[in-house]
Amino acid sequence: MVKEKKAADDKKIGPRLISIFARFKKTAGFTRAPISGAGFTLVELIVVVSIFMMVFIFSYQGLRESRHIEEFRVAIEQVASDIRKAQTMALAGVSDQDMSSIAYGVYFDATTPAWEYVIFIDDNGDKNYGLEDDIIQTVELPEDIYLIGVEAGSEEIDDLAVVFKPPKPMIYINYVEGEEEHATESNITLFRSNVPGKMGVVNVNRITGRITAEVLEGGQALGNMLGGDGFKKPKKPKGK
Repeated sequence: MVKEKKAADDKKIGPRLISIFARFKKTAGFTRAPISGAGFTLVELIVVVSIFMMVFIFSYQGLRESRHIEEFRVAIEQVASDIRKAQTMALAGVSDQDMSSIAYGVYFDATTPAWEYVIFIDDNGDKNYGLEDDIIQTVELPEDIYLIGVEAGSEEIDDLAVVFKPPKPMIYINYVEGEEEHATESNITLFRSNVPGKMGVVNVNRITGRITAEVLEGGQALGNMLGGDGFKKPKKPKGK
């Protein structure tokens, strides 16, 4: 009788254990997920890759333009810094050999798009630049950056000499002996062929002594005048 009861209990326990194990598998995440036919098609993959490539190209282009503009800004600041260098030399009373109270200046020739300018000593004291003046340094502009124009006041001119004479120092802009009026400020304009739509301007104010440099809008018209983005740096004359 006891054996029969035990056998009956075993028969009940078996299905109960199977039921418990099935519930355990389900709650523990062991149930097999239904197979789905959904997935990426070839067209969808092409669209995703195309979008990714477009984002990459536009981002790269933007970064490259930003780098060119920043390099252009640095070059313009360097021009202003070299003008301040001449100003500081005059202010500090730097002399040439036995000469004292000598003037220093920076000369720009914009008769053709130029790639260099000179820092000089005003040996003859005429407050301008001449062939007899000693050149301290010839500064070459970075690649693709050109000096394309200079102004004295509101007048466009072919060349420009900014001279600083101690002890203040006094500033002279294209000074000519005997003339009563001289420009109160000057502008030096630079252009970079791979930065369309912008130009660099260095301003020297004779009254305040302030020297500033900034990148402005408007370089596209200058680029078109020079032959567009394909403008090439002129070759240096032989012997220079």
